[in-house]
Parts: sequence; structure tokens; C-alpha cells
Amino acid sequence: MGKGFWKAAGKWRLCLLGVLLFAVAALVFRGPDADVRETVLTAFEKANFSDSSCHIYREGYLDDAYYLIEEKKTFLENLTDKLAADSTDDKAGGTESGRISQEHLEDGNSITLEQAAGDGSSVLRLSFLTREEKISPYELRQENYLRADIHLQGQISAEKALKEQKRLDEATAGCGLEEQVYVEMEGSYEGRLSREEQEIIVESLLDEMDAVQVEEMNEEELYTVYAYARGAGEAKSIAGRNVNLNLAVSYDEQENKTIFHLGCPIIRADY
Repeated sequence: MGKGFWKAAGKWRLCLLGVLLFAVAALVFRGPDADVRETVLTAFEKANFSDSSCHIYREGYLDDAYYLIEEKKTFLENLTDKLAADSTDDKAGGTESGRISQEHLEDGNSITLEQAAGDGSSVLRLSFLTREEKISPYELRQENYLRADIHLQGQISAEKALKEQKRLDEATAGCGLEEQVYVEMEGSYEGRLSREEQEIIVESLLDEMDAVQVEEMNEEELYTVYAYARGAGEAKSIAGRNVNLNLAVSYDEQENKTIFHLGCPIIRADY
């Protein structure tokens, strides 16, 4: 699920906005061509947006074993230690101690461990979710799921995003989760861009990625494009055609910002 551009008038403003073509990148980083991945992130880094964020995550089914609450906490703490072995947070003011919270759900429970960098530039969140189903008066079936998230704030460099993706990939490789490690990046431009301006940015993005547009959804509050770009990662089928690039543009009225989201193969996060 990468601004600092001077506003100009008319067509000049539209031309300047084309530089935003990599405003937001959300990539599945296990699968895409390394060169394409680096190009997208580097362009995002150089866009100089007023604000940006990066969300890296992996999730999936863990097992059907029975765990005590303390065992779940220990599992998450061990995974945190494994992630910390290669962490770059020491360069960002160190890390806070992990905070563990527990939530009782209608059909199970969840244990979450959250750890933040000392300067707030990154947050690690690990969630152990157990779903329970009563299949008889004397038998309870449960399934365990794991989700690992890394949230980055500020002007995100390509080097930082790639390093964090690799760190999460290696630390969770033996957990049996989805193969994909998703990286979603977004960036915003001050003010409300016209649909014409949005389309120019999207067109520039597709050209730079050598992508072919497959489908377009032009709604009042949301502009969405599905496309296919060789080397951008695994493909999904949309209306019987391969898609591995999804760009969306939305407007935040409260913040007065136009936000760009780019995902490969599709955007999974809410926006």
C-alpha cells in the first residue's frame, strides 16, 4: 500500500506537478525486479514531499497449536529481539521498551507488542491473533495468525525502506506467513489538485514504469488506475487481465492535501 514543489499557474504548474510521478509507492518487495524497485523508491525519496510515510508488513496463518498467554508474549518478544539484531534504530535515538497489550475479541483474542524509536521515526508492531471456534460442547478449535508491521515517518529514503523490508523478510521467514512482504508508501501535495493535474501525474508515472493502463475508475473523490508494468511484481487478475500496479489519488479535506498511493500488485491498505 515518495514534494516540495513550487506552485505555478496554468500549464506551468501542471508540468511541475509531473515531478510527483513517484509520489507514493506501495510495493510487494518479494518478487519485483530489484532495479524497478530501487528506481521507484529513489524517485520517491527525491520528490521532497512536505510529508511522507512508509508501511512495511507481512501477515498470515501461523499454526493451530494451543498457546498460553505468556507463551504468546514470549514468542513476540523473541521475534522483536530477532528484528532488533539488524535494526538501524540506534542511529535514530535508540528504541523504547516494548509495550504489550491484550485484547479480547468476540471469537478469540490478540496480543500486540509495540516498540517505537526514541525519536518517533519508526514503530514496530507485532500482533499474535487467535481465532476460536467451538465445534462441539467439549471441543474448541483455534487458528493462530501473525502480523508484523513497521511504520516509518518523515522523508523516507530508498535505502531505509529497502533495509527495513529486508529486515522484516529475514526475521519472519521461518514463520510460514505469506511470501510477500508489502511496502506501502504515500506522499501528499499541499492543496487540492484538479483531476487534470492528477491525470498528468498518473500518466507520467505509468510512462516512467513502462506500464500499460488496464482499467481506470474516475470517481468524484477518488481517482484510481490499474496497470501492468514488467518487473513490478506478481500480477493479479482484474476483469480477466493482468494487473500489478495500482495507483490511487485522494484528497484529505481536513489536512487540505492531495495524497498519492501506489501499490503493486494492488493497494491493500485503506485510504
